Amino acid sequence: MNTSMEVALLHKLLKQTTAAYEEKLSELTTSQQAFQESESRLNTILDTIDAYVYVKDRQGRYLYVNEITRKLWGVDNDHVIGNTDEAFFDAKTAKSIKANDRLILDQGQTIRSEERNRVRGGLESRVYLSTKMPLLNANGDVEALLGVSTDITERVQAEEQLRIAALVYDNSDEAIIVTDADNQVIAINPAFTAITGYTESEVVGRPISQFDPLIDPPGFYADLGTRLDENGAWKGQIWHKVENNVRLALLVSVNTVHDRKGHIEKRVALYSDITEKTISEEAIWHHANYDELTHLPNRRLFFELLERQIKAAHRAKAKFALMFLDLDHFKEINDTL
Repeated sequence: MNTSMEVALLHKLLKQTTAAYEEKLSELTTSQQAFQESESRLNTILDTIDAYVYVKDRQGRYLYVNEITRKLWGVDNDHVIGNTDEAFFDAKTAKSIKANDRLILDQGQTIRSEERNRVRGGLESRVYLSTKMPLLNANGDVEALLGVSTDITERVQAEEQLRIAALVYDNSDEAIIVTDADNQVIAINPAFTAITGYTESEVVGRPISQFDPLIDPPGFYADLGTRLDENGAWKGQIWHKVENNVRLALLVSVNTVHDRKGHIEKRVALYSDITEKTISEEAIWHHANYDELTHLPNRRLFFELLERQIKAAHRAKAKFALMFLDLDHFKEINDTL
């Protein structure tokens, strides 16, 4: 083979090699661009979700955090990468997080737990539901952890408020009854059973007016419905008859609960047993206004009623009659008793 042929062959091989190299380079460039585009899309997704996403190495140094996490700490990405929890949380929180992270990094466990964290300089702890999982290298060893944390503080606070409300509901000395918008009973507390004698199975699902035998005032439910429609609330005293015809004086407070659209959702009534107080007050009033021997109104009540009648007649521009009766020798009889 002469020299010119060798040169031509080498030129051809070089051209083919260059073309193959350029093709591979183009493929790598395209692959790199696709990877960068994919990474950009992933970062965009992670930066828009309402959860804190982060990656740490085995030494607890941050390798990645999403935007919501950076906003929580008030730093940019350059001040995150390479730093540990001590840079962003108070000492107690950082210690707790590290202890939790070791379970993932040392044992390869995936853990879902609640964490109470306080950022550095923060005034309150927030509650997070965190899922942390190990990231493995090609050899199957744990080289990092991925964490996703959601702020559930409001939910935890709401659950705590519900728990406290349930304790109050179950342990209150006041009877509590809850009805729907149609006045069908949907719940009662133990005090309601203790005061009225009605059990939950006897009242739930029934209109309140069917099982509440009122003695006074007459037409109570019609009046109550009108007042609730007008004002949404009512408070007053009623007499209630329970087992063995026992009369109870009850102080009742009724309030209306509306939904977000302003529609009636529930009504809540509280019953307080004020029988002893009412009877005592009535006895005191009777003693102050009636004669102990005859049980007739005394002078005090007489003048009070007379004054009331005079004012009523004056307003109505009307007349009224007053009759005076004298019992002969009653004073002598009264003095001997």
